[in-house]
Amino acid sequence: MKKRIRILMPALVTLALAFSIVMAVPVMGASPAFTGDVEVDFPTGPDFLTFPDPDGQNVFVPGHPSAPISSGWDIKDVRVTYNSSTDTLYVGLNSYQTVGDADTDGGEGTMTYGTGVDVLNLGAGESVSVYFDLDQDGSWDIIAGVPSASNFTGFTLTTASGSTATIGFFSTPALTSHLGTVYWNPPSDPDLEFTILNFSTLSAQGGELGAFDVGAFMGSLVDDFIEDNLFASTSPAINIVKMTNGTDNNSAPGPYIAVGAAVNWTYNVTNPGTVPLSSVTVTDSVGGVNPAYVSGDTGNVGFLDLTEAWIYQASGTATLGPYSNTGTATGYSDGFNVTDTDPEYYTGVDARISIAPNATNPVGVPHTFNITVEKDLGAGWVAADGVTVSPWLDGSSTAGAITSTGPYVTDGSGKVYVTVNSSAAGTAWVHASATVDVDGAGIDVATNGYGAWIVDNQKDWGDARISIAPNATNPVGVPHTFNITVEKDLGAGWVAADGVTVSPWLDGSSTAGAITSTGPYVTDGSGKVYVTVNSSVAGTAWVHASATVNVGGIDIDVATNGYGAWIVDNEKTWTGGGEGCTPGFWKNNADKHESSAWCSTYNKDMLFDVVFGVDVTLRGKGKTTFDDPTLLQALGANGGGINALARHATSALLNICNTNVAYAGGMSEADLKAMVKAAIAESDAAGNDDAIEALHTELAGYNEAGCSVNQRGEPIIPD
Repeated sequence: MKKRIRILMPALVTLALAFSIVMAVPVMGASPAFTGDVEVDFPTGPDFLTFPDPDGQNVFVPGHPSAPISSGWDIKDVRVTYNSSTDTLYVGLNSYQTVGDADTDGGEGTMTYGTGVDVLNLGAGESVSVYFDLDQDGSWDIIAGVPSASNFTGFTLTTASGSTATIGFFSTPALTSHLGTVYWNPPSDPDLEFTILNFSTLSAQGGELGAFDVGAFMGSLVDDFIEDNLFASTSPAINIVKMTNGTDNNSAPGPYIAVGAAVNWTYNVTNPGTVPLSSVTVTDSVGGVNPAYVSGDTGNVGFLDLTEAWIYQASGTATLGPYSNTGTATGYSDGFNVTDTDPEYYTGVDARISIAPNATNPVGVPHTFNITVEKDLGAGWVAADGVTVSPWLDGSSTAGAITSTGPYVTDGSGKVYVTVNSSAAGTAWVHASATVDVDGAGIDVATNGYGAWIVDNQKDWGDARISIAPNATNPVGVPHTFNITVEKDLGAGWVAADGVTVSPWLDGSSTAGAITSTGPYVTDGSGKVYVTVNSSVAGTAWVHASATVNVGGIDIDVATNGYGAWIVDNEKTWTGGGEGCTPGFWKNNADKHESSAWCSTYNKDMLFDVVFGVDVTLRGKGKTTFDDPTLLQALGANGGGINALARHATSALLNICNTNVAYAGGMSEADLKAMVKAAIAESDAAGNDDAIEALHTELAGYNEAGCSVNQRGEPIIPD
């Protein structure tokens, strides 16, 4: 059986460098000592190449046509090693049997099958040879061995004279400068061992010693072709298959992987040659990617055997856009390195989600958010259509609800639309999430998580309201002041809206009255303005007011007869009583007529602060002051402010309690006392007498209307 052997020499072993090989390459290979036993001298290992006969023990010995004599033996394998430091090739031809034992019974003599006799010789037509094709052109260049009829001697090395290296194809002269040591001692040492010197210079025979082929022959072509030959193509080799996340991708784009996701590379290294490999390394072309051995070395530890697959792994993190790296596997055998590479590709992809715009609206006004989903395969962001989006309100929201209904699937521009609304002031924060399929890579994005791009997701609802009070009934000619209050709410509760311009007016259904105060009406720090009305005839007026309130940047229109109407006590009625006795009348009645016109409920010595429930100090004549004034002293208080209010409050109280006076004020005693306390308290809080003066003016109008009672408090009957 022939076997063609491909041996990879170091790259620098060429004809041109024949004499510099010792300096150009490191020492590799072994220098075995020959003992006649190839299996001992050429052991299995990284420095030796072993090429077995795939047919095993296969010599066939037929009967000889002319004589029952035959010789030959069976090739087991050929083994070689190369020592680059001495430029010597060591060759071992290993056989199963002793020379002449063609029938494999272990000895010379009568064959155990067929006819004939095993003979210990190399007779006519028999040869043992190892031959080399140095340039791998299909023709043998040199041949080493024993030519026909040499009878165990005559080992030579010559050029080959034909394409079939067997009997008769040795030539002359012998290549004596290349013939080294020969060890062959059949039958006791059946194996053939020899060296070829200055091996790299044999390129002059036509070869380039980067690689060459080897064949072997043992037997006879004339004794009915009783022979064995070895011839096959093989070489030390290594193979690497690199995979990305479990798939093999030798061209772009490879798998699509989410940016930031784990990338796991697997390097599967195998040996497609015929000899184990040592010093196996696996590297990657990208710095920082460092393949690490995982498993597979289950046989001859440290050697990549023919049946093994070694697994290496490395990992990284996906980056955006096209990515490639190459795995390289290198092994060593018999002084020669073998290498294989395999590229891998993937494309890093990304996705993002946006929501906008923020907005502030009045309560009850809906707002629509635009949610946009995009993807990027490394060439820029584009719309991601057909993506299902899930919107929700953040748990910190204080108002609102999603009023639109799904499903929310992005359109060609990558958008969906989500509407929210609220019946109360407050804030809603809307979020959304989606799983974006980017060519097979599922990327989860959310406006409150990964992929959040533009997050303008806040919706505020503001509110405003307006109130007017109090209702009142008074005699004709008695003015009345309404308090108009404006408030706003941005979700934290109602607060005064100051600096708001209010526009008051009389409702068209009013039957009397007019607004007698003048503007402008701009709310103070408590959100209030004051509007006074009066009438010279009996009837009713309904006062309304409107305003535009800025709440969180939006304007909300409110009116007591429209949106935002809160408390609407806006009715003022004038009656026809129209009477009132002055403070002087009641003081004079007490001084000169023993208070005969006073009602029995009150007397002149009662203290003002006890009757009205408020502590005051009044001024008398000259520099006299009254810390605890009586009702009589209050009627005689000098000056304006609190003194004037005390005079007219006491006068109003006596007018009200006298049943013969049709008092123009129209209020009850309790109402009057409450009005006095409120005016004094408001002025104290404001640090001015505005409220006191306003009530004094109102009461003075009532008390000076005139009365029809005499000094005894009796009605005056006209003549």
